[in-house]
Amino acid sequence: MRKIEPTTFNITKEEIEDMIDEMIQEKLLRDKTKLSRKQIVEVLSYVECDEFLAKDIRNSIRNSIQGVLNH
Repeated sequence: MRKIEPTTFNITKEEIEDMIDEMIQEKLLRDKTKLSRKQIVEVLSYVECDEFLAKDIRNSIRNSIQGVLNH
């Protein structure tokens, strides 16, 4: 019987920045919204703890960005 390995997601700073740009275009964030390095680390921490991550990674990233900005 083969061992089942956990799924691993690699999310880059660029993907987070692209998501922020997308959210600005959709008017979900203000123009010129930028995250500091510390905030990006926080976003990744939020994403990692999201129980729905495997179902919808894009939504998880979006929700994590909102959480960090509203914190």
